[in-house]
Amino acid sequence: MRVDGEFTAELGDTAGVLRWVHAAHRVEVAFDVASRAFTLTATGADAETDAEVRRTVDDLLAAG
Repeated sequence: MRVDGEFTAELGDTAGVLRWVHAAHRVEVAFDVASRAFTLTATGADAETDAEVRRTVDDLLAAG
């Protein structure tokens, strides 16, 4: 399987960041299992395709 871009992982005791970058595109998940929270950030070639979502695991479970 061919995957363009670069994947990196920065992991600590209870937190980490998983990141994929290719040219102007980036997807990043920052998480902390101790606080049960994460942030998902996705950027594209222009501001119209940029998005950031901050949630906790409890938010997701409540949404069903």
